[in-house]
Amino acid sequence: MAECPNLEAVAERSEEEGRARHLAAWRECDILYSNWLVACARLFDPTLPNDAHALTERQDESNAAARALLVKPSALPWMIWRKWEVLESVVTDDIEDGPRVDNLTIAALGCIKADILRFGFGADE
Repeated sequence: MAECPNLEAVAERSEEEGRARHLAAWRECDILYSNWLVACARLFDPTLPNDAHALTERQDESNAAARALLVKPSALPWMIWRKWEVLESVVTDDIEDGPRVDNLTIAALGCIKADILRFGFGADE
C-alpha cells in the first residue's frame, strides 16, 4: 500500500517553491530595469563614439532594453512605476524627435495596463 504524502510537507515545499519563483521574478525585473538604465546612460556617455552609426546602435539597444522591461510582468505592484519611467522617456522622445514608427508608446501603455489589471487595481471589492 502506498503511503500518503505528508500534506504539511507538501504545502511547505510548495510555499518555498512559490517564494523562490517570486524572488527570481523580482530579480529578473531588477535586472531588466538596470539594463534599461545602463542603455539610457550609454546614449549620453561622452566617452563613446558620437557618430550617427554609433548613436543609432545605442538607441536601438535602449529601445530593446525598454521593450524587454515593458513586456516582463511586474513582480510587485510598485514595479509598475519603473514601466511608467519608460513610458515617460518614450513620450518625451516622441515629443522631441517626432513619433516613432514602432508605436512603443502604445506598447508601453498596454504593458502597464496589463500589470494594473493583473494586480487588480480598481477592481470592485
